[in-house]
Amino acid sequence: MKNWFNVKISIYLYLLVISIFTVFRAILFLTNLELVNAIGEDKLNLVLMSFLMGLRFDIVISGYLLFIPFLTFSILFVAKKKSNIIMQIMFYFIFVMFTIAFVICAIDIPYFNQFFSRFDVSAFQWIESPSFVFKMIIQEPRYWFILIPFSILIVLFFIGLKRIFNKFKFDKNRYFTSGIILKIFFSLLFAAIMFAGIRGRLQKKSPIRVGTAYFSNNPFINKAGLNPVFTFLRSYLDTFRTENSEIKLMNDEIAINNVHNYLNISKINENNPIARNISIADSVTIHKKKKVL
Repeated sequence: MKNWFNVKISIYLYLLVISIFTVFRAILFLTNLELVNAIGEDKLNLVLMSFLMGLRFDIVISGYLLFIPFLTFSILFVAKKKSNIIMQIMFYFIFVMFTIAFVICAIDIPYFNQFFSRFDVSAFQWIESPSFVFKMIIQEPRYWFILIPFSILIVLFFIGLKRIFNKFKFDKNRYFTSGIILKIFFSLLFAAIMFAGIRGRLQKKSPIRVGTAYFSNNPFINKAGLNPVFTFLRSYLDTFRTENSEIKLMNDEIAINNVHNYLNISKINENNPIARNISIADSVTIHKKKKVL
């Protein structure tokens, strides 16, 4: 692996971003110590299992966000091309994409502490009342706590990312000595490993889902193993599913005409089109119709 620039830089990037995801998960546990202490005798084992489950979800998100950079690194590596501009673009692409991911992780902690649910699209149900949301945030001091570790982690992420890119600067004598067949083979092999990580499991079952994290009888342990970026994207994509779309109602005019026919409304009130006068004879007629039906 001495000369495999594209693979080695990707491994270092994986380690960096997964480490930060893990720190956010640790903060979630630290802000919910009362729930951790209430787990019981098998506490240590369940907490470790939750972190391992979280690692799986972190690898999924990391794989999605790192695949384009890895593909770019591989093209440059196989083609023996040196491009500082492209490397600079990839640096800022990774920094921006993962900063957004870490913002979601930071928001998720107070959100979880408030609603006992990982961050998803339901968090935007108050989007039409931004003043209410803003007041709710600034009036709760606990929500400001996350800004401190978030700021520190973003700075450390930038420094770590910079060091990784400086460590793997292009050097034709160092990275371009292998044959093209070997380069393509091992690049495709690592890409296959990335796809396996993105899928979240090696079995022939469906890819990893939110329900995969529910491995115990403790709801906190199950939810803590999820990655909020995953839950947010999954819930967003679910809104496009047919069964989750809004029910299409009947046209208003057709519905009103049906009501007129069903209730024998002959005199239509313009202010209230479904209003009607009921007499004893009408009620008897309607009652008979119901019996026939």
